[in-house]
Amino acid sequence: LGQPPRRVVVDDFAAERLARRLEGPQGLTRDQSRFTRRDVLQAFAEAARDGACVEELERRATAFVARAEVVELPDDGGERRYTTRELLAIERGLLDGAAARRTGEAGLAASHAVGIALEARPTLSEEQRDLVESLTRSGDGVQVIRAAAGTGKTFAVGAAVEAWQRSGMAVLGCGLSARAACELRDQTGIDATTIARLTMSFEQGT
Repeated sequence: LGQPPRRVVVDDFAAERLARRLEGPQGLTRDQSRFTRRDVLQAFAEAARDGACVEELERRATAFVARAEVVELPDDGGERRYTTRELLAIERGLLDGAAARRTGEAGLAASHAVGIALEARPTLSEEQRDLVESLTRSGDGVQVIRAAAGTGKTFAVGAAVEAWQRSGMAVLGCGLSARAACELRDQTGIDATTIARLTMSFEQGT
């Protein structure tokens, strides 16, 4: 007590090494696609185990968001948000891959199998029936289902699953978490696991 506060300075080499990690896949975009300057400031503060002055942390954060690998996103009226060029490239690759698989021959179920699955579920709405037809007969390699909770997405997917299985196709489900995979398995009756485990299984050829 009574001593002036220590002004610990983080050397440039350590700061650069931290910045490279933060802009990498295991950094600020590991669990979210966007981050703010506050997130950067927090990361630099947490890395300063021996302490650091506020002015230096502010300077490091400002320099980080100005790096070539960091991209400022369009203003949405709130706090400025950023992402990385690497993540944008990954997202673009996913979108291009999905677009390239449109109007293909993926998941084409036999028309009679689709009919049987729909007849077994007379309570399906017209919109749900259209969804089942699209999933099983369009041939698109990637399709996105978006609707509010409780609108019957899983019930409709169950009809598509039956149509695929009646057509001799194996149906695998996956989710981001084990809980999501369990819910998918319980609601549709298909074998489901996490995305990480499914990816590992593909890589190991099992």
